[in-house]
Amino acid sequence: MLYFKMVWFNKFEEKMQKITEEEAIKILDPYRARIFECAQKGFESYRKNFSIFQWMYEPRTKAGIIRDHIVANIKGEFVETPGIGSIDVKGRFFLDIEGKVLLQFKKLNKNLMPSNFQTQQQTSIDFQWEVNEQFEFDEIPHELPVLTVGYIPNDLWTDVENWWITYSYAKSVEWHVPLLDIDDTLTNIETIPLEPVETPIGTRAKPKDNKNDEKEVNER
Repeated sequence: MLYFKMVWFNKFEEKMQKITEEEAIKILDPYRARIFECAQKGFESYRKNFSIFQWMYEPRTKAGIIRDHIVANIKGEFVETPGIGSIDVKGRFFLDIEGKVLLQFKKLNKNLMPSNFQTQQQTSIDFQWEVNEQFEFDEIPHELPVLTVGYIPNDLWTDVENWWITYSYAKSVEWHVPLLDIDDTLTNIETIPLEPVETPIGTRAKPKDNKNDEKEVNER
């Protein structure tokens, strides 16, 4: 049994398709700003239209709504971009960047791993197409590495801590970089401002001080 496990591990270690952080950034750089804007708009669409109901949503429902809005934005943004293709099959969506990498869009956990409902198909993706070959999809080029564009929401799902590009294999993240670096020249794009969430019923907002009034106003 120990021998079998060692052979199994060595098999995947030898086959594992690698892409370095530097290689990925070089491929994605021309598109990172547009991807960021699509992702930001996707989260804002959820926040603007669905956050009032978030008390009744499970985290997977929130993530699913956000993912669907991001994917819709991505499809619209890149539909006429040369060298970019979209793959939408059996509930899976990937953005094919120049036939070099595939991007998926996911919520991330605190360890920067994609949040997934584990199935045999998902395991194949987690292992970069190297296991469960019978569950692979003919429409997807399995020779391409899968990168994740993901986010970590704050506890209230009212904002995003950061957007990341990650490369993972099995249950570990091999590398990660911000989708858009603070010092990156791509940050010249105009981002989507987040509107304030409605104040819950029964909560009083603290009145602002009016410096023009000589007397303090008592609203109680």
